[in-house]
Amino acid sequence: MAQGQPVRPVGQVVPGPAASLPVARQAGEELDLRSILHVLLKRRASIALVAAVIVAGVAVRTLRLEKTYTAAVSLVIELQSPKVLGDQVQDVGESTSSFWQSKEFFETQFRILRSHAVAERVVRKLALDRDPAFLRLERIADPQERARAMARTDAVAVLRGRMKVDPVRDSRVVNVLVEDNDPKRAALAANAIADEFISFNMEEKRGTSRSASEWLRDQIEQLQTRLSQSEVALHRFKRENEIFTATLEDSQSIVGRRLSAISDALTRVREQRAGLAGKVKTVRAARVQGRLWSLPQVVASPVAQAHRQRALQLGEERAEAEARYGPDHPRLLALEGRRKAALDLAAREEERIAGALEIEEEQAAATEANLTALLGSAKREASEVNKKEVDFNRLRREQETSAKIVDLVTKRLKDVDLASLLRTNNVRVLDAAEQPGGPSAPNLKLALLAALAVGLILGVGQAFVREQLDNTVKTQEDLEQYARTPFLGLIPAVKPDDLEPGQTPDLHILRKPKSPVAECCRTVRTNLLFLGTEKPLPRLVVTSSGPQEGKTTAVIDLGITFAQSGQRVLLVDTDLRRPRLHRAFDLPGEIGLTSVLLDESLLGQALQATKVPDLSVLACGPLPPNPAELLHTERFRLLAAELGRRFDRVLFDSPPVGAVTDAQILASAVDGVLLLAKAGKTSKDAVARARRSLDDVDARVVGAVLNAVDLSDRASGYYYYYYERYGGYYGHQGRPRT
Repeated sequence: MAQGQPVRPVGQVVPGPAASLPVARQAGEELDLRSILHVLLKRRASIALVAAVIVAGVAVRTLRLEKTYTAAVSLVIELQSPKVLGDQVQDVGESTSSFWQSKEFFETQFRILRSHAVAERVVRKLALDRDPAFLRLERIADPQERARAMARTDAVAVLRGRMKVDPVRDSRVVNVLVEDNDPKRAALAANAIADEFISFNMEEKRGTSRSASEWLRDQIEQLQTRLSQSEVALHRFKRENEIFTATLEDSQSIVGRRLSAISDALTRVREQRAGLAGKVKTVRAARVQGRLWSLPQVVASPVAQAHRQRALQLGEERAEAEARYGPDHPRLLALEGRRKAALDLAAREEERIAGALEIEEEQAAATEANLTALLGSAKREASEVNKKEVDFNRLRREQETSAKIVDLVTKRLKDVDLASLLRTNNVRVLDAAEQPGGPSAPNLKLALLAALAVGLILGVGQAFVREQLDNTVKTQEDLEQYARTPFLGLIPAVKPDDLEPGQTPDLHILRKPKSPVAECCRTVRTNLLFLGTEKPLPRLVVTSSGPQEGKTTAVIDLGITFAQSGQRVLLVDTDLRRPRLHRAFDLPGEIGLTSVLLDESLLGQALQATKVPDLSVLACGPLPPNPAELLHTERFRLLAAELGRRFDRVLFDSPPVGAVTDAQILASAVDGVLLLAKAGKTSKDAVARARRSLDDVDARVVGAVLNAVDLSDRASGYYYYYYERYGGYYGHQGRPRT
């Protein structure tokens, strides 16, 4: 057993590469950065290639561009023209000092500078539409063809495409830039744009003043007619509604005071009625119980109390008379009659008091109803008054508004007529354009920096796209997920530098037993030994989902490691289509598995020893025409059982599961299947299909191995890189494990 390897129970996954991207994405931000770094390192060559191509293309393109010169003229655009006539007279085109209105004003001026109208005036002034150099048609040698091309070219659009308006921040200065391949023409065009913009602005202001004056005169006539109509409507309303004052505030005040008084009285009556209702309820309950005498009003009544006191005195006299004269004495009967009469008087007085309370409660209810009706009437009256006030105020506002508008428009007409006589302008030239001394474009340095940035962005983008489209198995987690079996370890790829000319990777661990490949094979061997503690696995088939995934090399490596641990090992070449196990050990292949299946007596001759102690090989033998049928015979099962009895470990080199059915047949005849996948080549879907194919024949898949892993590539993950460092360290200081 390999020393230093982790011991785990059967079925538990051996710690493997920790560079899995899915795991990294679930571990938090730090591991997400590792995942991104993983992709960048892995695809660094393609990223650099994309960036280099884009930078080279931009450099060639930039160097071939024609030189361009830029001339600039500075203008000052004021919000208002000079106040020659003072602040009382305002021009029609003047702007206010509001921030948003000022912003809109300047944006409008900038658009006018870039407008087709101004550019057309400049083209006419400088005859740019007849200048082949400006239109860049001077290379056309034929005069007629050049004339036709000039006629088809829009000089105004060309000029607008070469000009730029650049406002100076936090100021009222704007720079007009014109680009051209002729520095002199660029300066002339820039100055012409400034002059034509000032002229256009003056003409627009005069035209606006004339239009405004005409419009204001028309509006005055309409407004005066509307004012007369509003005055007549107000007078008619006052006459029809008998309103003899300027407002309805007095009527509203009277109605308001009346509403307040009625509301206060109604509140007091409702409070009184609520109190009486409680008393009446108490009276009615006392009447039912025969306890009217206990009411506070009865107790407070002197008449009721006097009758009660008289009945009490007569009762005492009757008791004395009964004790003196006996129960049938005439005096006793007289006293009893007088006592009952006093009680009747007290009861009538109590009933009168109770009835008075009920009557008082009914009167309060009637008063409440009357006040409620009176309040409703007062509210309706107030509503009528308010309705009249709404109509009255509306008519009065219309009349006042019409009068104010007429006065305002009349005053504005006078201001416009006076301002139209002025020749002031709010635009002036600050610095005229001068002929530029050097070209402004192309800027090679800036272009290369931008190309580098774009190239890196596109390169990184294609790297992540390719990474997402990569469906191959690269990590332990990928293999475990799609193979649905424990991960037994990885086998590194043998570097070409580790091989001498003419050597193959097949016997690499025999030549270099301290290499990382040998260490990893011992790890797989150790995990297989632990898997067989409960149920031995003497016969194993090593297969994969597709061809050229390193099955034969893996079988040889595992066979050597098992033999180095002291076990008797046999390697059987069951790839009856493309056998090469005997060539790896430089052994003859004329007699082999197919020969033994036809003649059992040849088994001893077919078993060939190798230069590795305790390691033997059973070659394929002559290639049969029907490999699957030959492996599906009972004779092969008996041979496999016999080989299991003779050797401690029998490893079958099988064809791929996805190519032929040989691997499925072999899997059903042995103790277990070891599924192999090549890192970065075997697709996840292929691994899943291979596992389903093995499940279809009830094969015992004992584990999976990731083959041909590049440990030196840091982009493959920290664990792989650490594994290589560990193997190198062991190779210098340790001993080979046996």
